Amino acid sequence: QLIVQTSPTISGLVNKTICEDGSVTYDITTGGTGVSVAWKGPTNNAITNGGRFSIASDGDLTINNIVPADEGNYVVTVTGTCAPAVTGTVILTVNRKPKITTEPVSQAVCLNKSATFSVSATGFNINYQWFKNSQLINGATTSTYTIASAIASDEADYTVVISGGCPPNVTSKVAKLKIEPVSYTHLTRPTSDLG
Repeated sequence: QLIVQTSPTISGLVNKTICEDGSVTYDITTGGTGVSVAWKGPTNNAITNGGRFSIASDGDLTINNIVPADEGNYVVTVTGTCAPAVTGTVILTVNRKPKITTEPVSQAVCLNKSATFSVSATGFNINYQWFKNSQLINGATTSTYTIASAIASDEADYTVVISGGCPPNVTSKVAKLKIEPVSYTHLTRPTSDLG
């Protein structure tokens, strides 16, 4: 009886884009006689089963609880009874969740003077929404919020919510605005001694 053994093959290599903290599976198809599958990660490190990584018996690779450091190229090698081995590469792109890097700062300004709060954040497709005493401020949707001429009613707690293409939203620390009253000094003209 003649048994025909075949060389390794691989297909189904599809690049993936996933949000940070998500999970992804590279579902590949292998062929050939006596094949085995090995994966290497972005730093050329061999991937083994355990922790956040798992390799199924058919060679599929699953990564759980994805972090930004997981981004990069993944190389799969299929070897078998017959040479040659075959390799393929897939790319993992990790979209970042919103993260505040610089919080807005409390401040005090004089009556009728301007006040500006600002925030710095990173993340995928991020958006901003400012709040005053937990109430949404219409139109305040950039990384800065400016009050052109502060009045007494502007004295409040201000926060900003950062949302994006990846959950979850993040809320800044509270930045307080204090309005300093304008003080007036009454000056009187000295009287001269006419005596």
